[in-house]
Amino acid sequence: MIGVMQKNCQPNKSSMRTKKEFVDKYGSKYSGQWQNSDYKNGQGTIHLSNGNVYTGKWINDIFEGDALYEFANGNEYKGCFKNGLKHGYGIFTHQNGCVQKGHWQNGTLHHDYQIEYPNWSAQRARQQHTQ
Repeated sequence: MIGVMQKNCQPNKSSMRTKKEFVDKYGSKYSGQWQNSDYKNGQGTIHLSNGNVYTGKWINDIFEGDALYEFANGNEYKGCFKNGLKHGYGIFTHQNGCVQKGHWQNGTLHHDYQIEYPNWSAQRARQQHTQ
């Protein structure tokens, strides 16, 4: 059990984390840290029923921070998540060998990024931001 100690050396119950395994009603399997048995909080891995696997940090049941997301089709994303979406620097590797590197915002590549094609040289791209 992991927790924050208060001044009187007693664990702060609101911050108690335990490690456990769980299978939800959809067949997804989670192994990792929980807070108050209600939320995935801390480090953990979930094997989703669709074959995708997320390994990384959670905050209140949401992907948050550095992680690896492996897709059932062979694609993978290694980088930052914020509020459950790719956000910050990350590398998306497609099963065909194409690699996208750059900064993500709310789940999509944002502004300057690099694309590497198999058997081709790397190309830089600039996404125009329009609103």
